Amino acid sequence: FVDYVRKLAATAEAEELFDKINIRMIIGHLGTEDRASTEAAWHGAKAYDWYGVGDTGTIAGEGPERDGMYVWEDAQYLELLGVDDGRPVARGETGDMVVTCLYKDDIAPCIRFNTHDITHELDGRGEIAFKRIVGFKGRSDNMVKLRGINVFPHAIGAIIENRADLTGEYVCHLRRDEAQKDHMTVTLESRGGTDEGALAETLKQGLGVEVEITLVDVGFYSYSTEIDTRQKPLRLIDERGV
Repeated sequence: FVDYVRKLAATAEAEELFDKINIRMIIGHLGTEDRASTEAAWHGAKAYDWYGVGDTGTIAGEGPERDGMYVWEDAQYLELLGVDDGRPVARGETGDMVVTCLYKDDIAPCIRFNTHDITHELDGRGEIAFKRIVGFKGRSDNMVKLRGINVFPHAIGAIIENRADLTGEYVCHLRRDEAQKDHMTVTLESRGGTDEGALAETLKQGLGVEVEITLVDVGFYSYSTEIDTRQKPLRLIDERGV
């Protein structure tokens, strides 16, 4: 995962190894994390996003143009089904990725495996004949309803990607007030110079619902996301006690 890839880059920097290694390409699960910060950490090496799960193997990957992920349709049959009703979604709508492996011929077939990872299909075709998806947008089992809107905390990573003022690290706190109304506060690491009002509006437009924001210094929230100890950092802390 990309968080570990960035930790490796930090170690290489600390050990002064960059003059001994020549990394030109990074291929892995970028997900909703910041591509630009990963490439900068590796001194400009290009990062390509691929997606898969342990149960199925690789499902999709970016091509040379890095415009969406090509589904490996000769190896995987990918369906996008509604999170709430399990029905096929229209092109462009978000759904759970449900995968049937076409290449497995052993005693353990993989038929309609629900990854609970969400994405949507892209229009048109790229340089390769396979259909494209936008990539990993979050997990449906990590989805929360906020004032009637489905909110996927992992989607914030894509919304704030490539912003020089932010590190790409964030965590969402969900709480419930005495009137039983839910609120979400998004805490983000800032390098300085961030316009809180403009950022709040950007998140509102991207998530479809208004959230509160708090800005902290770089490294302040590593203990909450557990990025130093977990393979996947925490992005949602539910404090509602439900």
